[in-house]
Amino acid sequence: MDASSVFGIIVPIVFSLVGIALIWLIIELVKTVRNANDMVVSAQEKLIPALDHIEKVTGSLEPAAERVDPLVERVSLTVDAANLELMRVDQILEDVSEVTGSVSSAAGSIDSITKAPANLVSTISTKVSDVLGGHKSSDVAEQLAQAKAQAEAAQVASEEPEAAPQQEPQSKAEASSDAPAYFTYGQEKAE
Repeated sequence: MDASSVFGIIVPIVFSLVGIALIWLIIELVKTVRNANDMVVSAQEKLIPALDHIEKVTGSLEPAAERVDPLVERVSLTVDAANLELMRVDQILEDVSEVTGSVSSAAGSIDSITKAPANLVSTISTKVSDVLGGHKSSDVAEQLAQAKAQAEAAQVASEEPEAAPQQEPQSKAEASSDAPAYFTYGQEKAE
């Protein structure tokens, strides 16, 4: 057996195997095309009613869509009118603010005008009081404190037994220490 006879036997076997594989591939391809065709047909059967339903829905929405345009225009007009009203209110508030400021300045002017005579009278009365003099409250308080201290010292002396010698206060400060606290303020200032 030489190579040409072996080659003569192998080639027809290879061709027949390739032919069988091609036939099997064609059969599988036909099955796949049929399955795809069946799937397309079933999908089409399902989609046609859905498309009809969608067509009905869009048909019923057309009148509603025609009504929406005027409604949107009305809403737009309403919003514009509300904006105009807000602008008017803003202008009114600005005017009120200006009027309030004017009234405030007028009230300040009236207040200063009414206070001028009172300030004048107060100034004149202070000057007259200074010219005429008069007792200052600290002088009167000092005199009252001294009188009170002397009265208390006399009372204490009369109540003590006669065996104890009486001591005279050596200064005003010692005399005022016997006085109540409310009189010591005037005395301390006087000293």
